[in-house]
Amino acid sequence: EMDALFDFSGMKDGQELLAKVYINGEEDASWRKLVTWESGTDGSYVLPLAIAYSDTFVLTSGSYFVEIYIDGQIAAEGNFEVLPE
Repeated sequence: EMDALFDFSGMKDGQELLAKVYINGEEDASWRKLVTWESGTDGSYVLPLAIAYSDTFVLTSGSYFVEIYIDGQIAAEGNFEVLPE
């Protein structure tokens, strides 16, 4: 599995959270996640981005970049690498 883990403050239930995932510099729209926020104002959050690794789902090696938007405004970003086997 691949999750975005983050701490938050100042959120309001009902806001829209959108996550976009870029692989090697190009957005893969199949990874987009749109969530209506219902987790309160402050705390920690786990946003599942990908299902568990299996014979049918394999993370492609490369550079991954994740953007998190709140109500259409960029709120956070981060990146990681998946190395080839």
